[in-house]
Amino acid sequence: MKEVQKEPGHGGAVERTITEAELAAAVFNRAVKKINIATNFRGHFELTVTLIKKEGEHQLITTRNTVKEWVSLDRLYKHLRDDMGLDQYLNFSFTFSNRTSKQS
Repeated sequence: MKEVQKEPGHGGAVERTITEAELAAAVFNRAVKKINIATNFRGHFELTVTLIKKEGEHQLITTRNTVKEWVSLDRLYKHLRDDMGLDQYLNFSFTFSNRTSKQS
């Protein structure tokens, strides 16, 4: 796990990182507790991973040590499925946060 070079506007709360190879190994070894997908300031999608035996969230990074991001959910899913070979391990569910609605 490495220190990541964050661009301005990326979430600042995540300090730990994980590479794609480490994520694939963790999924294969059933060491992933949760994968969280969030949008950044550009509207792109990023992954943070909570591991069973390590504290905190780990941000997925590229080989260039920058935050990995996708422009759409379908591209993110295709990357996890096709490029990382995680299709047999994926089971997506969505949780929506309660947002306050405007009251007239």
